[in-house]
Amino acid sequence: PQGWTHEQDNVKVVRDGEAVVDTLVREFGFNDYRNIEGFDFTPAYDYWDDTDEYWASVRQAWNSRLDQGQTLTLNTSVDGMVIIMDTFEQAENAADTSVAEERQNIENLLQEWTTVTPPGTESTAQAD
Repeated sequence: PQGWTHEQDNVKVVRDGEAVVDTLVREFGFNDYRNIEGFDFTPAYDYWDDTDEYWASVRQAWNSRLDQGQTLTLNTSVDGMVIIMDTFEQAENAADTSVAEERQNIENLLQEWTTVTPPGTESTAQAD
């Protein structure tokens, strides 16, 4: 009734196909979230109002790749921060961009940092 909890127990590994090649780290954590009153969420609501259409386009672009039933490979270092940073930068500029240009920018970003490979074929993409 006062909030929720989030428990994590993960092992981060390096894979070669389905085989585990190396274990990087074990992540174990427990987060406790509490409902609060009196916090001003206006900046978050304003951000969402300004960028919600952009984020809908991002979800649509990712879903179109995932819905193909193929292998999706991220062509970045392990943390993938370059995609995250570039996407948030695009979101900041979304108000000054046409919908068509916005969708093309998202598509260009995903083409640069992802590879979609048909099932049963090996990806030649290599992480940075």
